[in-house]
Amino acid sequence: DLQVSGSPRVHGSRTQLSQIIVNLLVNAIHAVAKVPSTQAIIAVRIGTDGKLASLEVADCGPGVPEQDRERIFDPFFTTKPGVGTGLGLAISRRIAVELGGVLDVDRDGPLGGAVFRLSLPAQPPVPRERG
Repeated sequence: DLQVSGSPRVHGSRTQLSQIIVNLLVNAIHAVAKVPSTQAIIAVRIGTDGKLASLEVADCGPGVPEQDRERIFDPFFTTKPGVGTGLGLAISRRIAVELGGVLDVDRDGPLGGAVFRLSLPAQPPVPRERG
């Protein structure tokens, strides 16, 4: 499910932004792995309020327990032993902070699982050439 509101632009390298997005999508895929495929939903929501651009990756998986919501960004912390290194979210949050933004997690109202929200300073739109 892809929901886009506006066309926000941000400052940052494609490599850095791609690393965050891929990590969030892979985590969402792992979160819905035990949900029957006909019921598995991952939503990507992109929007802006003019000052901040946001990207949300939400899923219908089990979510992140409240007591783990800050620890999940610690290096080597994982809720999936044997899968991955526990570095993806730590690196993603570090990149977000370096770009002047925030990466956080909450419970998603519509889907019931986790929602990871990346917020970055929005850049002004590029003026279109007339011609």
